[in-house]
Amino acid sequence: LLPRPETSVLFGGYRRGFAKEWILRFDEAGRVRRVDVMGGEGIILAGLSYWTAPDARVVRARLEALVEAGGFENLFWDDVYMSCLDRVRVFLREIGPDDWTEIDTSDDLKEAEKREAAGG
Repeated sequence: LLPRPETSVLFGGYRRGFAKEWILRFDEAGRVRRVDVMGGEGIILAGLSYWTAPDARVVRARLEALVEAGGFENLFWDDVYMSCLDRVRVFLREIGPDDWTEIDTSDDLKEAEKREAAGG
């Protein structure tokens, strides 16, 4: 997607009509400031990220703290870095709506397979 980003990056794409997704909230420079889990429309996480070494150290320390504290069984990977967005410099890299698909259910998979078979 990128040769080697100079900053940490969250990839996201515009979607609408969803019930519950991770919506990226970013400032005018594209720096991600928070992530809201809700329905509607907006730029949502596409599941790909890149982390610089300094930012990765912050995220790793947060992950280790969560594991040490226990009770993390219901957390997602995204919860880890979202809890330290104030200490990392991660920016949105928007990708086109046809560049990716999200598969959460068997119906999503069937739809993706139909698109692939149709050449799209």
